[in-house]
Amino acid sequence: MHNSRNDFLEQSTLRLQVLTPVSIGAGHTLNSKEYLYDRSRGKIYLLNQKEWFKYLYGKKLLPFFERYLQENSSETPFEWLEKTMGSRNVNPVQLGKAIRTSMEVQVDLKKSGIRKNVNDIIPCLHQADGTVYIPGSSLKGKLRTLLAKNRVEGYILNSVEEDDKVIARLFGMAGKDKVRPARLQFYDLFVTENSQELFTSLDTDTYMGEVKYENTINRLSGAAMPRQIERVPAGMEFAFKLVYNVESDDEAELQTDLETLKEGLELLTYDYLGGHGSRGYGRIAFSQLQPQFVGMKNSSLEEVCQNVFAGLEGSVEP
Repeated sequence: MHNSRNDFLEQSTLRLQVLTPVSIGAGHTLNSKEYLYDRSRGKIYLLNQKEWFKYLYGKKLLPFFERYLQENSSETPFEWLEKTMGSRNVNPVQLGKAIRTSMEVQVDLKKSGIRKNVNDIIPCLHQADGTVYIPGSSLKGKLRTLLAKNRVEGYILNSVEEDDKVIARLFGMAGKDKVRPARLQFYDLFVTENSQELFTSLDTDTYMGEVKYENTINRLSGAAMPRQIERVPAGMEFAFKLVYNVESDDEAELQTDLETLKEGLELLTYDYLGGHGSRGYGRIAFSQLQPQFVGMKNSSLEEVCQNVFAGLEGSVEP
């Protein structure tokens, strides 16, 4: 929401660079019945669910696949498909668009014989065309949490409703008794053209992504439970847009808001974005900050913005 003067700042050319792989989960984990494990080829096929069910429907296999799932069979979906269709009729060419992407299996799957699946897979977020992206909500939530953590006394964070007035007006408030629109508007972050061209030419585990194999080790038995986490590779760059609505002519308030935003961005370069940060994931840096001023006629406000963000570029070493 803009004020009647329709003044706002748009940082339209800021770049977010991934220094160490970032893992932002798609909100679900794929179990062994939700992907195809081709043991003979050492491949995992992640499925385009719509095309997968179109494939099953076209082969008149939907009722049989439903029965297979209900029986909770020990067979993997790929084994079931081979038994039903014949192994010669089940391959990446035959499956076609049902395969969204594939990845190499890089762990030892032998344990009392051949393992029949590779356990759960945690995919990252993809657009409809398969490219990875970072949701603006992830960045917004991380910045707000870092700012709140930096202001709290002790180790226990306050509730969102108890955020100070600067954080509340920047990020908004939707509590039971407090409702306030946010001055900041976060855009989703999309891969830059240069990065897209570079990473599509590389032999990555998935389309513009990599897969990290990790183990959970039982301390008593020593048994390993491998899992796969899809990640945004290091070196990838994202275009980052952020809008700040100017709702007051008070230069002191504007400066406080922008300095708080800068503080949050700087804190993020020393923290991590996404999950698994304690294991080295999610280090990022910012570059190419060029604020644009839309509808503004107050040169002193523009100067405040330029001065606040001077020197933001750069990052800590990964």
